[in-house]
Amino acid sequence: LGERDSMLRGMGTTAVALLLRPDGTAILAHVGDSRIYRLRDGRLEALTEDHSMVARWLKEGLIDEDTARSHPQRNQIDRALGAAETVQPDLLESDLRPGDLFLLCSDGLTGMLPDEELERLAARSRDPHALVAWMIDAANQSGGMDNVTALVACLDRP
Repeated sequence: LGERDSMLRGMGTTAVALLLRPDGTAILAHVGDSRIYRLRDGRLEALTEDHSMVARWLKEGLIDEDTARSHPQRNQIDRALGAAETVQPDLLESDLRPGDLFLLCSDGLTGMLPDEELERLAARSRDPHALVAWMIDAANQSGGMDNVTALVACLDRP
């Protein structure tokens, strides 16, 4: 649409993708400020880093977590699908273990819920449908300032 409509030129979207391979590894791809998390042994870990100025400032120690969460430029991303003719996603590889849970989500979820709350919710159940419903409901109860997208994949335990 951006190519056909000059009013939309430069707009883009974020994306995350997860490929679970039979060799026991996962391939992750990511552009923008949507995220992939892994819950392993009760601990939630962000596997991706946002492509934004605020995330860069946070990593460089120029601002703290509280400032980053409320910074007026927190949603300005510097890498997105469609914003430029080409884009280079971050590609990562991760090992897989039985019991791992992966959360793929938009900033509509992470902007409303701190990682500690996501960890608490993710540990509640192994039912992906219930987890997604609880997370989206919690994000909406916390203000629901943006569209919320979430997908959960659980690896079977042995």
